Amino acid sequence: MITKEAKIKNKHTKKIYFAKSARMTFSHILKNIFIDTDKKILMPAYIGETDAEGSGVFDPVRENCVPYDFYQIKKDLSADLEELKTKIASGNFIAMVIIHYFGFIQNDIIEIQSLCRKNNVILIEDCAHSFHSSLKGETIGSWGDLAFFSIHKIIATPDGGYFQINNQSVRVPEMIFMDNYLSSATFEEYIRTDYDMINRIRIQNYKRYLDNWKEIPGVIPLYSNLPDCIVPLNFPIIVQNGLREKLYFKLVDRGIVPISSYYRLIDEIDRELYSVSYELSSSILNLPVHQDTQSEDIDIILFHIKKSMQELNNNA
Repeated sequence: MITKEAKIKNKHTKKIYFAKSARMTFSHILKNIFIDTDKKILMPAYIGETDAEGSGVFDPVRENCVPYDFYQIKKDLSADLEELKTKIASGNFIAMVIIHYFGFIQNDIIEIQSLCRKNNVILIEDCAHSFHSSLKGETIGSWGDLAFFSIHKIIATPDGGYFQINNQSVRVPEMIFMDNYLSSATFEEYIRTDYDMINRIRIQNYKRYLDNWKEIPGVIPLYSNLPDCIVPLNFPIIVQNGLREKLYFKLVDRGIVPISSYYRLIDEIDRELYSVSYELSSSILNLPVHQDTQSEDIDIILFHIKKSMQELNNNA
């Protein structure tokens, strides 16, 4: 029978499942991947402790007693591809995680995807820092066999995350959340939000920092350009000479609240083996570009960074 309207459910729909947090979806993924295996998960050596502006991505690894190892990251937070090739080819890993830090897509994501497929390693994308960044026409979260996202990091909601299944051969069942499902208020805000507008504002704000950046001794942008189709979480800067913490508190005193992301790495990351990670952890400060940020706010932030650094450098 030719029906007057569509009747088949789940036709041409993405395999997306919502929860209260991205962390919860990652835990669900791990519980279903790490069954009857002695292999490990491979993760970037740049993960912060959750209690203070860190990352929840390692909590599910601990909670589920998943064996793990780390791979080196470079000074731009991209993966050290040469080391990654060696580790993935070792046969010791069932899965690996790639984190798109601050909304910037890993430059080597397509090669990493190919590397994982070649070695039968499940690729998991941590897209908590962005919904809509894209590369060569593919949206963030499209390259992994699995990907997970955070809603509350992007829009003003109390909770919210989801995961996406791209490879149906990876057996991760639908989640039954009950009390752990995201709130109805979050879901309504998620549905109603104009993401095109939010993305445009975040991009404009990032570019305003770049356009109005004047040389500030001891401070440089982590990324001095914004690639096309990248929607940033914030504007990361490198504060040199061990002054990051002092600059942070000076800005707070002036009514500006930046983020010191990953300022304390998890203890599992060895300081000697991953010295670049610790160097970045002690020097990155993240400035706001979110949709509440006005152009004049950015001008004020830049003014006070310059003034604060002058004071700190004079007192050094």
